Amino acid sequence: MPQVGCILEMMARPRKAPAKDLPRQRQAERLIDAVETLIHRDMHPPKEHVEAMLNFSPPELRSLMWLGRHGMAVMSDFAQGIKVPLSTATRIVNRMVKKGLVTRRRSDLDRRIVEIDLSPVAYEHKNRFLAERLESTERVLGVLSRDESETLLVLLEKALRLSGSGGSDGLNVDGVAGLKEN
Repeated sequence: MPQVGCILEMMARPRKAPAKDLPRQRQAERLIDAVETLIHRDMHPPKEHVEAMLNFSPPELRSLMWLGRHGMAVMSDFAQGIKVPLSTATRIVNRMVKKGLVTRRRSDLDRRIVEIDLSPVAYEHKNRFLAERLESTERVLGVLSRDESETLLVLLEKALRLSGSGGSDGLNVDGVAGLKEN
């Protein structure tokens, strides 16, 4: 029977960590720094947007973003889209209806189906925010040549698609990511 001291010593001994790809890690850190700097410096949301966002829970923000990308939806599709049970989606929508951001109605074809959409006021906010975001993004891309901008976009889209981070969250690799005009 091994001695307790030997077992504890073996447990405390540092294990060899899997070899990390340090150049890749440094690149990842540079990407994080570049994206954070870009957002902070060039795409900093106006004070009223920040204050408005503070009035929403994270599930409400995620829901508003999803509805902004996809438009009117049936409740079951909405729940699946934001990855919550239908009962949770119903509670989120109830809160957003009370805040005047979402409309809810029964389908004309089947009264059992509940359709939801952003309210007219929410669409106004979304369109204004979209215009400001596009202006900021155009300003950032404006310092690059058209070829450089295209290369940047193609590489980002490829990285998102291959890493499994694109598609379901509204990435449209043929156009502008996640934007849907109303």
